Amino acid sequence: RMSVKSLPALAADLALAPDAAAALRAVHEELSGADRNTGLVLLTVDPRRNALVNKQLASTDGAGDGALPPHALLALDHLPPTVQYAVLAGQRFADVGDQGSQYARLLGVEAGVGDFRLLLKGIVFEGALAAALALYDSSRRSGAKLLERATPLATLFELAYARFYERDARFEAVAALHDVTNRMRAEHASAASGLEREVERLRAAQRAGTSDVVHRLRDAIGAAERRAIAAEQRLVAVEGQVVNAVDRLERAHVQLHQQDTTLRAQTELIRELETRLAEAEGAAQPASS
Repeated sequence: RMSVKSLPALAADLALAPDAAAALRAVHEELSGADRNTGLVLLTVDPRRNALVNKQLASTDGAGDGALPPHALLALDHLPPTVQYAVLAGQRFADVGDQGSQYARLLGVEAGVGDFRLLLKGIVFEGALAAALALYDSSRRSGAKLLERATPLATLFELAYARFYERDARFEAVAALHDVTNRMRAEHASAASGLEREVERLRAAQRAGTSDVVHRLRDAIGAAERRAIAAEQRLVAVEGQVVNAVDRLERAHVQLHQQDTTLRAQTELIRELETRLAEAEGAAQPASS
């Protein structure tokens, strides 16, 4: 049985652990120091597949890209209902029963050839399953003593894991915030650049439109000036024609007046000749009788 002093010492070691892997090694060494047939394995949760994953196995197998070997994953739905509920509650270790060896092989835990016992305990934060501890005993001789040794160790590890979990969550939140900020900045820069291009295009179109209007106005003014000059020339020509016509009309009036005067003089002369001729005829008739 573990002494009371060993728990504070282990708690101090866990407080100095740099990450969850180092904390798990300390707890595993403390647990397996008394019995090499027992040990603890940390299982993370894959929410997309609703499964427990042995990522330590993946790292030792050389899957550097995060890909997991097929036997390093155990779906929660494949567990017995009582074990599944206990894991999700995270309050105690639950024994998976006679199928412990099969589940251990799915998780990549060496089950051996003899009797094998596998117990699972969920690590719950804020009502959600964050990870789980797999406690195994390949001798099945420990019985109740195994849980007596493992339970306080698991509790200490959960406290350490909570610190790492919160730290990682903060890092992930900061990284997510940076990603969102960078994406928003990129979108803002892209939108601003697009607006600048659109404004420049509108300005160019406005300048081009203004130039076209000026050219059209200049052409219209030139055409109006040409029409005015042509109209003035036509007016001058008409005025000349009117002056010539008036001059000819005046000369015609003078000629008509002269012709009328001559005609009146000739008429008076004829009347006078007719009067004299009549007088001469009247004087000649008495003389002949």
